[in-house]
Amino acid sequence: MLRIAWKGIVARKRRLVMTSLIIVVGVAFISGTAVLSDLLTRSVNDLVEEAYQGIDAMVRSTEAEEHPMGVIATRRATPADQLDLVREVRGVRAAEGIVQFSPQMLDKEGERLASFGLPVFALNWLEDEDLASGNVIRGRGPTGPDEAVLDFHTSEDLGFEIGDRLTLQFPTGAATPEIVGIGGLGSDGKDSTGSRVVILETSWLQELINQPGGYNYISVAGDGSMSQDELATTIAAVVPSGTEVITGQAFIEENQESVGRLLDIIEQLVSAFGYLAAFVAAFVIYNIFSILIAQRTRELALLRAVGASRSQIMGSVMLEAAVVGVLAAAIGLLAGFGLAVALKRVLGSILSLSEGLPRITLGAIVTSIVVGVLTTIVSALIPAIRATRVAPVAAMSEVGTETARIGWSRRIFGVLFVVGGVTLVLLGVRDAVDSPLAVIGAGSALLFVSLVVIGPLFAGPISRFIARPLPALRGVSGRLARDNASRNPKRTTATGVALTIGVGVVTVIAVIAASFTVSFRSSFETQLKGDLVIDSGGFGGGGFQPSLVDQVAAVDGVEVVTPLRFGPTRVLNSVAGLEAAARPAEEIAADPTGDSGVGASGPAGEEGFLI
Repeated sequence: MLRIAWKGIVARKRRLVMTSLIIVVGVAFISGTAVLSDLLTRSVNDLVEEAYQGIDAMVRSTEAEEHPMGVIATRRATPADQLDLVREVRGVRAAEGIVQFSPQMLDKEGERLASFGLPVFALNWLEDEDLASGNVIRGRGPTGPDEAVLDFHTSEDLGFEIGDRLTLQFPTGAATPEIVGIGGLGSDGKDSTGSRVVILETSWLQELINQPGGYNYISVAGDGSMSQDELATTIAAVVPSGTEVITGQAFIEENQESVGRLLDIIEQLVSAFGYLAAFVAAFVIYNIFSILIAQRTRELALLRAVGASRSQIMGSVMLEAAVVGVLAAAIGLLAGFGLAVALKRVLGSILSLSEGLPRITLGAIVTSIVVGVLTTIVSALIPAIRATRVAPVAAMSEVGTETARIGWSRRIFGVLFVVGGVTLVLLGVRDAVDSPLAVIGAGSALLFVSLVVIGPLFAGPISRFIARPLPALRGVSGRLARDNASRNPKRTTATGVALTIGVGVVTVIAVIAASFTVSFRSSFETQLKGDLVIDSGGFGGGGFQPSLVDQVAAVDGVEVVTPLRFGPTRVLNSVAGLEAAARPAEEIAADPTGDSGVGASGPAGEEGFLI
């Protein structure tokens, strides 16, 4: 039977190869994203460890906004008096306050960079070399206001050089510092995360973001007299309540874990297309093997007539499916590796990646084999079972054994699948479960499966109705097309479902895109009533000086000027943040960090645009 199965594969190799292509595409997506994700994770982890390796302890507020997507929590600012306190602690060699903000940046032609492009970060200049996460390649660091260091990647990408002026938009207005240095991450300043980084003098950056004396966190370098744990414990004993101290290694691992979660989300989103392709492939393979079994009726009947058992017949068909699955998985794995190599070349021009070729992880290999082989075998299982039912007497007839009869079991299971699929989709849409997207996906898959189960009840009549004019239009060809489509509704349904899934996915994406477009357009059309808009940077961190309101109002022809302010607000949803919400109003008013609101914080100043 092994020899017979192999001869069957060789005799139909072209059809089986074409059948396996869709499995190859799905496995390539899955394995390629896994390989690329592993490369990005290792590269970013190395960059994070190198950038923060000089930090022995980190001081920060316990009041934070915890992000459900895995991003590092946004914390309440730490006042400057804590920096002076930390510097006096035994075992501390150096301590620096860190200030971070995301302003809007303009290119050399004065055009604002795309809001959804590479992120822009403004950081403060650190004097201590161990605590600084990078180095200046050319020029020098900023020594006062109106000076900046720009990362080398942005310099090369946008054509900025030392002596040029940047235009940055902050909550308090625009800043145009002169570039006095070009730098990057790492000890040699030649590494990059792909972000656009501008480094400014500390007090000036605090002034620009309207956060005088406030730091995002305080980084500490020890003098070597104690371990990181001992140093963190010593500092924690002297800082006030509402402040936590973690070791530098814990801070590194926290950042690495955050990046890893983000990469996992991206990997899952891209891999979803691979699993979708495998899902579609299941219907295609089912249909192909159904056709092959129908064509081999006499061959299988002859095998039964000469003594082959049903298990041998089924084994030969499943062996063909297994061979197709293994070959498709192997080719898909190699294709995914090639895709990862190509993407590495593209991403390597943006961020610093590990040298050498990406590695094929054990997880990628196992996943590729499981998806490729399991999808093929499961899809061929029903046709294989059908092959065992070919009677030996069929060898004497040219008539196939396929039947168009729709049994009650198919009707019952079809209804159950429809009810189950609709129920899961409704639970996901109404957010009644922990993982709504996964539940919606499972419900949608169940609905597509129900089409295969219960679809034959409608495929025959619908096919005859749609194809009714074909004989008159195309003669014999039209009549043959109509009869072939309606003769076996099971086969027609299985063929159509694969296309239905593709059309369904395209429809979902189109509906979501159209809904967003209509929603945003309607929102702006109903809210913006002015004749002119002076934009300060869209929805980013830009803003205007309040004096601009009077200047615009003084222009001839201007009747009403309405300043509109908006910006990011941090909802402190950590335990400490919720406890802080009960603070007295006078204590909040005296808060030196520049944050505003009860249990929330955000940069002050005029932001947004004027109407």
